[in-house]
Amino acid sequence: MKTKKAFTLIELLVVIAIIALLIGILLPALGSARASAQRMVCSATLRSIGTANAIYVGDYRDHYSSPVNVGAKYLGRVIVPGEGIVSGAEALAGTSDQLKPTQTQDWITPMLGDSLGFSDRRSTKMTQLNNDFACASAKVFVDAPYQDSGGSGIPSDFDEFAEEVIVGVRQGSYLMPSGFAHYSADAGDAVTRLVQRVSADGGIAINPEVGSMISNPGAPRQPKGFRHKMAQVGTVVSDKIMAADGTRFWTDPGEGEVDGLTYNPTLAPRWYGNFTEPTPTYRQSRAWGRESQSSSSQTNVDLSMRHGDREVNALYFDGSVRSVRSIDMWTDPNPWHPTGTIWTNGQNTEESIRFMEAQRGNRPVAKIY
Repeated sequence: MKTKKAFTLIELLVVIAIIALLIGILLPALGSARASAQRMVCSATLRSIGTANAIYVGDYRDHYSSPVNVGAKYLGRVIVPGEGIVSGAEALAGTSDQLKPTQTQDWITPMLGDSLGFSDRRSTKMTQLNNDFACASAKVFVDAPYQDSGGSGIPSDFDEFAEEVIVGVRQGSYLMPSGFAHYSADAGDAVTRLVQRVSADGGIAINPEVGSMISNPGAPRQPKGFRHKMAQVGTVVSDKIMAADGTRFWTDPGEGEVDGLTYNPTLAPRWYGNFTEPTPTYRQSRAWGRESQSSSSQTNVDLSMRHGDREVNALYFDGSVRSVRSIDMWTDPNPWHPTGTIWTNGQNTEESIRFMEAQRGNRPVAKIY
């Protein structure tokens, strides 16, 4: 009689066990490789911002793209060709152009909107910013528009955006620290003076509704005469952070707020948007704050510090991109403020207060290097 060759049950189980063991060994390596690839893509995206800003600086007399330089003019009334004087909210709402910011805090679109082929529709442009021009590791989707700020003026524009969010808009990717994005609280009417100069040059009429361009009252104070120019960024621009991974306006489920983007059709666009954030040493920072009241379980930190073991990719003003650890973000405020900024303990982390006390030494005040 001829016998048929076949696997026994034991042999089959051994083979399955070996395959399972190999999968178990390989999966972490594959996951690590995927994370590394996502970090590289994110770094490349940030570098493109750095390249676009270098071009912007050359075109606009050394001013880098910041809310004060690109969004402040929409706080009041704007002269629109063919339409005359209209409110800033109306100028931002509905149909615009590829370079017009989506909100007063949007410093990315004025640099990249044309080259990236952004829509001239504000709501669609916001979706493109979050989906097409995003960190590869920013994977969480928004539940609904956060309706307490943003400003639009046209309800249909908000309705269109709400429908897009339901389809799927990802979390925000990149934030500019307020040390470089805004003026410090003691700047007085600096923003008003700035927009008055713009008014004289470009025919723009502005109301002094400038609260959204001023940092937290307890924040460190910028050097006198700071005007958001590359020459004033710092002694070594390669040590100063222009933007970093970060997601604003995200709260833990069940805490009474909406997980989503700021966008409102009824308010003038004078509040914080999705593109700037108080510096990481500020304890209550929505994106980077370890003690943020908006997320008791530190969901904000998980979403913002999304590379490696709680790290971010940071774009420096020289165009380079480097990784920054969370502990360094909470300890050293120097990269997040212009050189010469006067430090105030305020509501900053204990680590940063100790760090700046040591940096102050015998000097009468602590200043940012």
